[in-house]
Amino acid sequence: MGGAGTQKSNAVKHLRSRLSFQILIGLLGAALLGLLLPFADGHGLTFRAWSAYFTLSAPSIVVFLIVWSALRKNLNAPTWLVAVVFTAWLLRLGVGFALNRALPDYGNGEKAERAERAGYVYWDAYKRDTDAYDRARGDLPLIAAFTDPKVSDQYGGMIFTSAWIYRYLDTGQHRPTLPVTLFSALGALSVLFTWGFARNVFDERVAGMAAWVVALYPEAVLLSASQMREPFLMTGFAMGLFGYSQLRSEREKSGSFWLAISALMLILPISPPFLVPFILMLLGLWFWETRRLPKAFWIVAPLIALLLLAAGIFVAQSWAGLEAIGGTPIQVITSWLDNLTAQWRVTQVASQSDWMDTITDFLPGSLQVPFLVLFGLVQPFLPAALAAPGAPVWKALAIWRSLGWFAMLPLLIFATFWSLRRDVWKSTTFLLVLFIWMSALFASYRAPGYQWDNPRYRAVLISIQAVIIAWGWVAAKRSNTRLLRHVLILFGGSTLIFTYWYLGRYTGLPEIGLLTNFGLIAGFAIIYIVAVYARYQIRAKSGSSIK
Repeated sequence: MGGAGTQKSNAVKHLRSRLSFQILIGLLGAALLGLLLPFADGHGLTFRAWSAYFTLSAPSIVVFLIVWSALRKNLNAPTWLVAVVFTAWLLRLGVGFALNRALPDYGNGEKAERAERAGYVYWDAYKRDTDAYDRARGDLPLIAAFTDPKVSDQYGGMIFTSAWIYRYLDTGQHRPTLPVTLFSALGALSVLFTWGFARNVFDERVAGMAAWVVALYPEAVLLSASQMREPFLMTGFAMGLFGYSQLRSEREKSGSFWLAISALMLILPISPPFLVPFILMLLGLWFWETRRLPKAFWIVAPLIALLLLAAGIFVAQSWAGLEAIGGTPIQVITSWLDNLTAQWRVTQVASQSDWMDTITDFLPGSLQVPFLVLFGLVQPFLPAALAAPGAPVWKALAIWRSLGWFAMLPLLIFATFWSLRRDVWKSTTFLLVLFIWMSALFASYRAPGYQWDNPRYRAVLISIQAVIIAWGWVAAKRSNTRLLRHVLILFGGSTLIFTYWYLGRYTGLPEIGLLTNFGLIAGFAIIYIVAVYARYQIRAKSGSSIK
């Protein structure tokens, strides 16, 4: 017994010593970043600039290493996972700095909006960041962000964070990339928690692929490279899933810790409405897997109810305090519910696109909203990104974002079908698939046809999406099924046909009508499915096996 205890103690000391050395190397790396980033942001190197970037980079690196060390201790996390999370962070940093420098010169030129001319991709990020910078230079205490909200951030958490950076890490000038340094690290942190969740629930192969998907997925990269809420939300959801998986694996202290941190970090000060799906997701997972409520449910149920009530009151008060919204908390909620009506959605989309207006006029009223919701599921739309003209930076962004979603979508479709096989629908995988599609449909309904808001809402659940497509890919390889190939061919062929329709609109190629285009896609799908079925029947009769 004594020998085993000594070995365990030596192992712990070795891990701590190794972590200390890694942190030291990380701090040296942060010092180097502090020298490089001031040149990258275009404002030049000063001591205060170096100090600001170092102060933001150093804790980020330390947190990466501490979380990875915890994963290594509990789940034997591989060393290459450190490379993945740093790749994710540097990619987000690089995109954020590059866009900040490129948009003013290579955006829309004289037609550029104020946000573009200032180097921001999102209007929300521009308003939120400039409001934070103004508040940092003012006399009000920073805590006033929660009691005196702005339209750009009605909950106050984002403005408080950015204003804190600008006030206490003052470099003498407005450097929008300072908050990006922190937010990009926060977004990259989701890589580690996604790996931990996938490793607990599935296996190392699924976990490894999921980690890379989160690290490289364009929408997640772009959002984490901006002054947006999504880095908090993406990492908060991933952290909550990991905490749940730790509880599931009977690591109660670790699981409870990460669940508490995720709730505190992402929900109340950043976006309280996400508290509802967060709690429902975790309770749903537990009940689905165990077919019973947690033992402590009736003890924590009043606390959950109070938390939801507090979040609801906070949301209503936050919106009611804005001049642009106005009214009592009840009137604010009523107004928000009115905006969910079907006719409001149809009108919003039709007003932004002539051909969408034509389609909605052609369709009967009962089919307008379903069509718009389904169309929203394919946003950002790759055929449009490839064919439509635009400024170099925006066209490159459109293609990059669309390629990411169009690479993920067929894998999600395959994983959905595969999760319905035999008794697999009873598994955790089926519930995660169901949660993905329910949230995606709601996001598409909330912002149908929008190329920015709709994908942004979906990206919050990138950790679940990454795990599911990784599971689907691994399952396809292990089973040697041809179903994934068929899905890819159907999806790819339909995309090519739609791309030709867009090319006909914007180039000299012969044009085809929109209804003809839909007919070609339907015909292609029917012919392919019939051919595959006929081939299956022929092989079955000849005694050959086919999967």
